[in-house]
Amino acid sequence: MTMRGRRQAAATHSSSCPRDHTGTIPVETPIAREALPGQVALFLLASIPLILSPTDCGEILENRLKAWCAGISDQVTPGTTTVVEGAPGTGKTAVLDDLTARWEASGRQVVRARGSALEGDLPFGIVAQLFDMIDHEVVPPEAMGALRLTEPTADFAVLHGVYRLAVTLAGTSGLLIAVDDAHWADAASLRWLAYLTLRIQRLPIAVVLTVGAGERCDDPSYGEIMAACRRVTLGTCPRRPSPR
Repeated sequence: MTMRGRRQAAATHSSSCPRDHTGTIPVETPIAREALPGQVALFLLASIPLILSPTDCGEILENRLKAWCAGISDQVTPGTTTVVEGAPGTGKTAVLDDLTARWEASGRQVVRARGSALEGDLPFGIVAQLFDMIDHEVVPPEAMGALRLTEPTADFAVLHGVYRLAVTLAGTSGLLIAVDDAHWADAASLRWLAYLTLRIQRLPIAVVLTVGAGERCDDPSYGEIMAACRRVTLGTCPRRPSPR
């Protein structure tokens, strides 16, 4: 079903939904126990496939709502680096789920990784996660050691080799690079992400990183990324005032 068809179907579906005197449609999720404005509900309903089960729809609505509340969806475009910061439970991973689903649905490439304290000392651990499913025939020779976790140092040739791989995957359609809990990323991967961030404005590539609120990372490359990125802080969605 095309997006236009989904919107028409959502509009048809919403016409039968009960509304209050303000025209509100009672779409609820675990983070929105109160009814949402009608135009927001239509946006959420129109953005999900109608063939999914109610459970799947609820999960997607939840992710859509968190992304909408943060105003992130329209910010993540080719040529940008975005850092999403939030405390546990504010929806950082849900926002990544939403963004990656949108990019994949539009036919664009997505690679994804997650930082952890256990792998924080593993050189190129995040890079290897991002590109572990890539056909090795398209991997430049200089990048092979990083993907196989046998490259101990992040010298220029390696960084540029992985950069060339990302550009190749992006092609003309685009590539989303998503890293959850990036404050746990290893130093070599952070250096590559900083290398990419400095060159991203002219590329069909978007980078989205999530970091924990208050988490420290003293790596210089992390500081370079934070200085060059767009930053979004997650919180709770604003609640509509109750009618008096």
